[in-house]
Amino acid sequence: MQPVSLRTARLVLDQPTPDDVDAIALAGQDPLIERRMTGAELMGVIGSRRDRTSLGSPHRTAGTAS
Repeated sequence: MQPVSLRTARLVLDQPTPDDVDAIALAGQDPLIERRMTGAELMGVIGSRRDRTSLGSPHRTAGTAS
């Protein structure tokens, strides 16, 4: 699947980049966001930008079949 950007006059939604990590981490600490998101969403976003790294527990694969 090719990534797409969604744009309006006031908003651009596109793939996060390494420059977004601090903003994502800060947003994840917001109580309102904590109530609405489980954390898995953020893990998926951050993990999708890394090459073959584990997310959390050592038993998880890096997105490859075992």
